[in-house]
Amino acid sequence: MTGIARTADAIPARAPRASRLHAAQRILLSSLVALAGVVSILIAPGPGGCVATEETSAAREAPRQPSAPTSTPSDGSTGGGTASATAPASASAPVPRPLPAPPEHEPLVRVRIGDSVAVGELRFDHPQHFVWLAQPGTGNSATMATPIAVSRASDGWIVTGRAGTEPAVRRFDAARPLEVHPLADADQSIVWDAITWPGSITLHPTSTGVDVVDQVKLEDYVPGVIAKELLPAWDINAYRAQAVAARSYALVEMDRWAARRHFDVVAGERNQAFVGVTTRPQAVQGASSTRGQVLVFDGKVVPAYYSSCCGGRGANVADSVSSNPHHDIWPLRSGDHGPRLSEVCCEGAKPRAWSVELREADLRERLRAWGRAIHSKAASGLGRIVSVQRAHDNSAGRAIDYVVRDADGHSFTVPAEDLRVALNRYAPKGAATVRSGDFEVRTSGNGRWSLDGLGFGHGCGMCQYGAQAMARSGADYRKILARYYPGADIVVAW
Repeated sequence: MTGIARTADAIPARAPRASRLHAAQRILLSSLVALAGVVSILIAPGPGGCVATEETSAAREAPRQPSAPTSTPSDGSTGGGTASATAPASASAPVPRPLPAPPEHEPLVRVRIGDSVAVGELRFDHPQHFVWLAQPGTGNSATMATPIAVSRASDGWIVTGRAGTEPAVRRFDAARPLEVHPLADADQSIVWDAITWPGSITLHPTSTGVDVVDQVKLEDYVPGVIAKELLPAWDINAYRAQAVAARSYALVEMDRWAARRHFDVVAGERNQAFVGVTTRPQAVQGASSTRGQVLVFDGKVVPAYYSSCCGGRGANVADSVSSNPHHDIWPLRSGDHGPRLSEVCCEGAKPRAWSVELREADLRERLRAWGRAIHSKAASGLGRIVSVQRAHDNSAGRAIDYVVRDADGHSFTVPAEDLRVALNRYAPKGAATVRSGDFEVRTSGNGRWSLDGLGFGHGCGMCQYGAQAMARSGADYRKILARYYPGADIVVAW
């Protein structure tokens, strides 16, 4: 990993561009659970694609960059009874992070936009045809003409500039990350994989390839999130509510991962969708008109989880997507707020009600594959399934967990969201998947099972379709956020 706050030694002197347990029980248990504090948050795809999943937020400063050249270089994972299919305990599990206070200044967020990309040639470009490459702390940097091709060999990174320009080839230390920056007085973006990404790019060597990480100002990140999360025709107040939620969620993830890995969030279902630079008017305006606004509860930033469609029944974050007891706060206990059926929410949304049919053998194999992945003997040794029944519901009527029983008399309990993950992540390509963890299971004969459910996603926090329905009925974004994160305040952090 590279340092979070970078020093400027050997960098040209230019100005920067810039089911629920009692809280005490949960704190004790969470320190023993392997996934404590590092739960992967899987959020169902939202209307336009993917949506939304802990050390005070560190404002990461970009290295100083040189200005453009004044002249163009020459040319160019079975036992009997009832078990629990949870992950095994680990003595090295990290202590759950308390929620951070709002930062006073706009930070940089590190977004992984490429996951262990195969080592070969990575091509980067810039609208103004020059980039600055650097490895802070080594004294090695260079301004090169684009497009550039970056490859990695055992003896170093090899960067080849535009044909006919100098330097034509530059080598960098293979063991260190390589940074690709726009020049200080140029458009602050980099083109990679035919997409324009705001900010700069850092290439991190991994055991299987290269992680491509976009380092971007938070306010330049938010428009690219909400442009993917919401549909183009949606109301500006839905975009504003989404901007505040996305900004708050990102801040908590940034604080969580600041000193633990080389990226804060993933561009995709694990965290929040991100399309890079966007010109969609509602996305740009939704972000700019709420600049610096974050959700705060008891002086701390709210990890503002959200999903596409709640089906009228919200979920508690502590029952669903996070084992961190500090996330078990009133604004994130949607399941304790009662059903959302008496008010405008997502009644008319297409994703609200769904039904899929699976063969028992398919259902069993997906659960066994999931069991092997999390090292659960109860799930991995599952025999022919005879029933999948809801064990507990929350006060909103949404499933909290299920009991799975097989023909050998074995059974285990699985949290609703984990069951959704198991049935989707381990489904064969092109096979039917489930939209949420809130469903009823019934046999339909001939070894086939019908799953009839409500909602799309984990159901925590804001319901995106519900937000749009409220906006269309005349509610502004403050009222939308007050409904889906009750008790939270909107504060201007910067």
